[in-house]
Amino acid sequence: MNKDTPRLRMFAGPNGSGKSTFKKLIRQELLGVYINPDEIEKEICDRGFAAKLKEILSQEKKEGWRVKFADIPAACGAGFEYVLEPCFQPDPADKTFYSRGIEISVPSACIKRLLGSLIDFEEGFIDENFTGLIKLGFTIANPNAKSTCDCGCSTGYGA
Repeated sequence: MNKDTPRLRMFAGPNGSGKSTFKKLIRQELLGVYINPDEIEKEICDRGFAAKLKEILSQEKKEGWRVKFADIPAACGAGFEYVLEPCFQPDPADKTFYSRGIEISVPSACIKRLLGSLIDFEEGFIDENFTGLIKLGFTIANPNAKSTCDCGCSTGYGA
């Protein structure tokens, strides 16, 4: 193999396995271009849910609080609506998850319906012409949701 042949060096492993430490030990000329997907993900995600939630908690003087993520029967009676609210002390039966430096408390009764959900924050225009409505707020993509009701505010989990 010729020395001018491009090479790809990949360091793979679970978080905490020493990839970053190993990278620091390698001479830069051997390493070449270094791309860390964890840093890219952090940059992308810190613009959304985590950054906005931390901002809101700070404004409300609730730094260090966790967030409660749940669903409750919707007012329309056709399904469930999501609850996302600051929580100082969760119920001991709640399950705790960690994402982007945020503790997320989920009531045990909601786990099966909410597991796998992606919470984000969006702000911007609905279309690329910057006209019309502005979308602004938290969004939840739930792989377990099977339907929404006519009001658009509740989610159904049935077949």
